[in-house]
Amino acid sequence: GQSSDVRVARTRVEQAKKRERYKMEITNARKEPVNIEIEIPYQLIGKPSNVTKIDGVPTWKTTVPANGEAVLYYEMKLVVDD
Repeated sequence: GQSSDVRVARTRVEQAKKRERYKMEITNARKEPVNIEIEIPYQLIGKPSNVTKIDGVPTWKTTVPANGEAVLYYEMKLVVDD
């Protein structure tokens, strides 16, 4: 579910001809840690930490500490028409 205390931000940090690199940041303003699962429905390059496939979809699973943050960097493959 959604919460105003737990926020997600995704920023593109690099772009090349056939790939893009992103930073996903989760912040938690709660007094207790929260478990999160975020689907990343793209073809990823490599195996980012804490990302597993659930029903075939790469999904980031982690615990965000109380009053803390969690950060994931990942690269995705672009479909480029030549």
